[in-house]
Amino acid sequence: MTWRPMTDEELVSRPEARLEGSLLLIMVCAAALGVIAILLLLAALLTMPASLLFGGFASSLLTGRGPAGLAALYAIPTLYLLIWALVFSIMTLMRSSSAPGFACWGLIGWTALRLVVGVAGQFWIASQYSGGAEFMLQSLVPMLLTFIGELMLVAGFWIYMRDGARPNGYYRRLVRA
Repeated sequence: MTWRPMTDEELVSRPEARLEGSLLLIMVCAAALGVIAILLLLAALLTMPASLLFGGFASSLLTGRGPAGLAALYAIPTLYLLIWALVFSIMTLMRSSSAPGFACWGLIGWTALRLVVGVAGQFWIASQYSGGAEFMLQSLVPMLLTFIGELMLVAGFWIYMRDGARPNGYYRRLVRA
């Protein structure tokens, strides 16, 4: 499939050059995640003095022990995704031609991070409660199946951003020849 640059007339008249359809839906979802990221960061800043005053939560968070330590581990991919969404939203509003590549590689990074954190979390839980081999089988198999599903979704997103008419028209100002 070959692409050619859009003419000035096509940039105004073709729907591919506008933020509409599924690309708009992706942008709205990413922007909503970005807004949530800002709200969560503000909430964390507002609650930090109280957690430092009472000490229990803050000390377990910093030492990585207890449920707060596990929560901090699982918060890493969540924060990564929220920051990715905010940056992708800004890049989309700027019509950056590198936004599709950033979006695809960012989601691959998020998927890999989720896998590493998920496996590490399961091993941490298993070491705390010594559930044995059946515990690992029951907890890792669903997580790995979920990971395969996420890979399929990321692959579909990658193909859409690379080959789709709307991403090529909107970000790269290209149309099929």
